Amino acid sequence: MWEGSALEAGKIIPAWSPVATASGAFGKVLLAVPYDVRVIEPFSASRPARLETMGEGRPAPESMIARDVWLRHFTWMRMRDPVRGGLVPASVVPDRLFVHLFDPEPFSLPTIDPSPDVALPAIEAWHRAMERPVPVTLIVSRAQAPLWKTVDVPYDLDLLETDEIYPAHHPGFALARKLYPYGFGRLRYAWTGLETLISFSAALARLPEAATMPLLLAGCRPDGIAKVAPWSRVDRDRLGAPEGSLLVQGGLLTGKSAGETPIAHPRDRAWTFLTADDRREFLWFMNPGFTRDSSSPLFVSRYLPWVRRELGAGLRGERRFCIACNRCETHCPAGLDPQHLWKCLRKGFIEEAQSHGLSRCLECGLCSYACPSKIELAQDFRIARAKASRTVKGEGR
Repeated sequence: MWEGSALEAGKIIPAWSPVATASGAFGKVLLAVPYDVRVIEPFSASRPARLETMGEGRPAPESMIARDVWLRHFTWMRMRDPVRGGLVPASVVPDRLFVHLFDPEPFSLPTIDPSPDVALPAIEAWHRAMERPVPVTLIVSRAQAPLWKTVDVPYDLDLLETDEIYPAHHPGFALARKLYPYGFGRLRYAWTGLETLISFSAALARLPEAATMPLLLAGCRPDGIAKVAPWSRVDRDRLGAPEGSLLVQGGLLTGKSAGETPIAHPRDRAWTFLTADDRREFLWFMNPGFTRDSSSPLFVSRYLPWVRRELGAGLRGERRFCIACNRCETHCPAGLDPQHLWKCLRKGFIEEAQSHGLSRCLECGLCSYACPSKIELAQDFRIARAKASRTVKGEGR
């Protein structure tokens, strides 16, 4: 949150009432939760407020229109901007919505029934919140495509058929092939999965499941799908987390580390508990893979809490250098040269990096995964893209 409204300790806030006012890059939006909550600690300059949920989740008041339900329900925080990166502001009505009906990322949530009978009502519910029909592009696998060949709807509906490989569900490929107009200043796109629209549809229908979000758990006992309240603090022991394990919130390629008391953020779709050992043979991770007992992607070098490091440091704190092996370029699905972009950014040449395709980065994390030096390329690109987006916004004022 960028700016919190004043909350007094002990105050009871009814469900669906504004808990906080967030302002900044997203404009100004009201944040609410579908629970009655009690304020334990108010906002301060150094930390957010601590709130405690009370009782079961409650549906939105019948008097609340679809637009207000959208603005206050957590599902808007699952909308991504495929061009600028980051979230799409809740108040923005995008020029086009991309919806993927499959998720090929390792340890992702199971695919929801992709049939028109399930997806179309969810899209129509979202259109009610936008208060106008928005063009929609469905990103479907080749197996799903036949279900959609004869669908007739009263709005612009495109179909992108692709292979079920990571990160084929990202709309960046269609933008790079110039199937749609592309640019920072002219159009605004949004991208999400079908489960986001179904969750919002449940909130609009006043169903009880709209108060929780599905979260895939991997590496704990037992693995499975948990239903958790957004922004709730989750007990690691109750999840069956292995002792001393590291928690990655989000996908294995693009997730972030969590502390001892993790908070379930609405953008999280999966949590993975990793058992790590920093005493392995040097360069044991040269050929990464997902089936090992530990974290052979980039996570160990970045998330070990007992090693003091800075970005660009190795597993034991040593400096890491690009060895010009071109493995990142070989694995980049967008056809970029990540090592050249990274070197430009290290020298502060952001404009040169943009001219070589920085804005086409999918933030899929494959370059970081493939890098034998374990340089967090994707993280640097994500920060640079956000900085470039803020610069463009500032120039447009």
